[in-house]
Amino acid sequence: MESLCLKSKKSSKTSSNMSLRGSPDDYIIKSLIGTGTTSKVYLVKHKINGNHYAMKVINKHKAKENNESKHIKAERLALERLSHPFLVKL
Repeated sequence: MESLCLKSKKSSKTSSNMSLRGSPDDYIIKSLIGTGTTSKVYLVKHKINGNHYAMKVINKHKAKENNESKHIKAERLALERLSHPFLVKL
């Protein structure tokens, strides 16, 4: 997995204060929200705290085939710089 981006749907707390480090195994996939050329976005539920998040899963092989590495890195950089209550701090 190239990138794991989570967005809180349940809590009104600032997600950046929450520790979401771990693995995808810490989440239960509830449903598919959307798809793109190189990725899929799932609605997931954290196994311990019960909060719902959006998890973006990027297929590294497809990303390399489609020369999307620069776009993915730019997206990650943008997410690192953003500060919003619904975004997890990367």
